[in-house]
Amino acid sequence: MRSARDFCGRRFNFGTLETIHTESSRKCTAESFERLACSGGRKVAELWQDADGLFGLFGSSATERPMIRPTRSSETNVRVTM
Repeated sequence: MRSARDFCGRRFNFGTLETIHTESSRKCTAESFERLACSGGRKVAELWQDADGLFGLFGSSATERPMIRPTRSSETNVRVTM
C-alpha cells in the first residue's frame, strides 16, 4: 500500500511500512529550557503547565541580537559592529 500527501505545495509519497518520525520529546525544567532558548537567540514568551508541574508547553519568540562588548584586556583590539 502506498500513500501520497500534499503539504505546503509539495507532494510526499510514503511506501508500505515506511516509518515517519513525528515527535521529539525532551524533559527539562523551565529554567533549563529558558537557558536553551537564550543560547539560540530566543526568549520564553509563554509557559503553560499542568497543575502538578509535570507537563508544560513553551512559547518562544526571537530576541534582539545581543550587544557584544569586548573585555577590558582586548578593548583596543576589538571592533564591535551591528
